[in-house]
Amino acid sequence: MQIRSTGEAEFNHPQAEVFQATVRAIEAIPHMSIDQADAASGLITAKSSASMWSWGENLSLAVTADGDATTTVHVTADPKLFTNVTAGHADRKDVDEILAGVAGILGSA
Repeated sequence: MQIRSTGEAEFNHPQAEVFQATVRAIEAIPHMSIDQADAASGLITAKSSASMWSWGENLSLAVTADGDATTTVHVTADPKLFTNVTAGHADRKDVDEILAGVAGILGSA
């Protein structure tokens, strides 16, 4: 059984600003790294490293404009090892950590 965690948050900021905040949020998390970030499409792929409870996660993010000044960040986290049934908490934590980081960056902007 594969565990997948998802989450999303809406921000009252333009897409380009939210995209940059999302990149900064991921870069600020010590156990995460960005594989690809394409501002034109709003897509980001990242990964988290292994921990005591997980072999790590593959993360897919979509930063989509909902209008001129509203943007939604969609995050999906999949365990790197599909048989890792204990990874659900790590996946959920990664999703929440990214979204909280974006909110913090945009709140201080």
